[in-house]
Amino acid sequence: AIRYSVAGHPHPVIRRSDGRLDVLDGARSRLLGASAEGARRPTATGHLAGGDSLVAFSDGVFEMRGQDYDDGYLALMGRLAAAPDHPDGLCDAALGLTSEAPESGPFRDDVVVLAVRRDPSHVSPGLARLV
Repeated sequence: AIRYSVAGHPHPVIRRSDGRLDVLDGARSRLLGASAEGARRPTATGHLAGGDSLVAFSDGVFEMRGQDYDDGYLALMGRLAAAPDHPDGLCDAALGLTSEAPESGPFRDDVVVLAVRRDPSHVSPGLARLV
């Protein structure tokens, strides 16, 4: 199992070994530093089976001038579902959206993608390996 918290960025996605996508849509909270409240954040859990990948990204990957937010998000989901089953392939597929941006000039938002894959040969409970 993995435990996560979302503080202002889009929900992370699990790309299953069969290509299905599961959005981890729990544990949403305010942006980091946007509140005087304590540092406690809600958390949620998800399951990362052998061969599954976890992909986290900023909205700057798909939210670009001249493009509808939802259209950009759906385009990203399509790319992640069709991408090669490896962290490099998932990151390359997501970042490929930025080269198709209808805008010109420098990006005005952060562009971040992080992908990790659970090695299918290491499926012991609690054992995950970053690639």
